[in-house]
Amino acid sequence: MFHIPGTDQVSVLWSRSFSCSRVCFSYVIYIPLYLHFIDYMFASLLRRVLYLFLLFFLCTDPEVSSRFYKWQNTIPTRGVAGHTRGGATVF
Repeated sequence: MFHIPGTDQVSVLWSRSFSCSRVCFSYVIYIPLYLHFIDYMFASLLRRVLYLFLLFFLCTDPEVSSRFYKWQNTIPTRGVAGHTRGGATVF
């Protein structure tokens, strides 16, 4: 028998702890940086109005929204009977 890397208990535990530490690192580091970035971007009233207008334009533009819905329908999901998935009814 040969050994497959990543199948022993130590590497499984290490990968789980690494993913947990990576999630904790993202909460500790990235979220405050993101909030600081948002605070910087929306610092002035003029910027706030411009970004809200841009957000409103992107949300109401039919081309942007149709591209988003096409992208959203390509995400594989589990089908439920009687519900639609990607425009097709799942039976």
